[in-house]
Amino acid sequence: MADPFNNQGSTLYVCETPQNADLTEAGFKALTYVKISNVGEMPELGVSTNATSYDTTETIVSKQDKGVSTAGTGTFACGHDPEDAGQTILRAIGHPTDKSNYALARVSADPQQTTFFYRGKIAGPVTSGGGVEDYVVDTYSIMGNQVPIQTVGGITVGG
Repeated sequence: MADPFNNQGSTLYVCETPQNADLTEAGFKALTYVKISNVGEMPELGVSTNATSYDTTETIVSKQDKGVSTAGTGTFACGHDPEDAGQTILRAIGHPTDKSNYALARVSADPQQTTFFYRGKIAGPVTSGGGVEDYVVDTYSIMGNQVPIQTVGGITVGG
């Protein structure tokens, strides 16, 4: 049994080519990704499902079922770097006029290189304010449009 692990040493990558159709694990692995530098907060990911219920006049206990699911909505933050290739891609695809979906890969620093693939729309950045000793941080939102895929092993990195 593997030990639990934290996010230290993990990396976040983006594919700059729009991915507007669902991808398989092989499809995600075939893409080329660019590292996003200075990530200080990894995005939450996963499926969130609404609970539905139906009551009748004879009902004592509601009938419940799973309703519509979302592939998650999360945010991630990175220290602002105007020269970082990954952040340059994020600023371009985060613009409100870009309605495409993009693939992201989160590679953990565990020995198996656990990788989480997900696909969705990216918005942002929202750049922090703060005080004299606060870092300038860009926060991006992800609107997931595919159930995330977890696997092990690396990815193809470019740029």
